[in-house]
Amino acid sequence: MVGDKRIDGSMNLIINNAAINAVVVNDGNNPPGTLAVTGKKEMVDLFVTNAVAPMLFARAVLNMLIRCLAGDYKRDGILVIAIHPGWVKTDMGGPHVLMRTEDSAKGMLNVMSTLTEKHNGSLLDWEGNGIPW
Repeated sequence: MVGDKRIDGSMNLIINNAAINAVVVNDGNNPPGTLAVTGKKEMVDLFVTNAVAPMLFARAVLNMLIRCLAGDYKRDGILVIAIHPGWVKTDMGGPHVLMRTEDSAKGMLNVMSTLTEKHNGSLLDWEGNGIPW
């Protein structure tokens, strides 16, 4: 856990990064393969079942988790925030996105370096602007 990783009794920053699982689930009607061999109906069913509802649930849980942790750790002087990286040019973001990963990362690092108590429990974008929950 976090306590085991501290050096000299202090810690400056912990980054909890999200990722995606790119595995395609096969319903048994199509041979295993890429999205190219998945039919339209299966694709829609997979999207509705495995993307929309879990994404909305995870988003609500993340919002509440940030607020709860911010309150729990406030007395210890630990700030808990969420930072939205923006729409970034990645495999998931797509080729038409203008923001490079380097620009998003630099922006988020800049935001992290300017955090104060007033930011505790908030959601910010990569430029430090507040985003309503």
